[in-house]
Amino acid sequence: MVTKCRLESRHLPANRSSSEPEDAGASPRGAPLRLLRLPQVMDMTGLGRTKIYALQAEGSFPMRVQITPCCVGWVEQEIQAWISKRIAARAALLATIAVRTGRPRRSVLQTLRSSLSLRIAASC
Repeated sequence: MVTKCRLESRHLPANRSSSEPEDAGASPRGAPLRLLRLPQVMDMTGLGRTKIYALQAEGSFPMRVQITPCCVGWVEQEIQAWISKRIAARAALLATIAVRTGRPRRSVLQTLRSSLSLRIAASC
């Protein structure tokens, strides 16, 4: 059974009413803000539902926005910023390891990948 909230949330209005200011739905860069539903956030991040909510509770993932009394969404730009932050943290880690070991970052990355694949193969 599909509730009324679910039907309404799938078709969020694309046009603003004439009473809203012109920049009400725009980000600082001028692009319109977009709310993502949970399946879209899961696709973008590769995380499961439980992990997303656990990371939110820790304060290390963007907080959801209440769309209607029974529907939530996430601001797309916040999710993209979170992903970018994770990528930057990985790059910083690789740079730190490269400096400590005296090896180029590419070599460090290849070593990490091979050790990870060995661990996965050993656990199967």
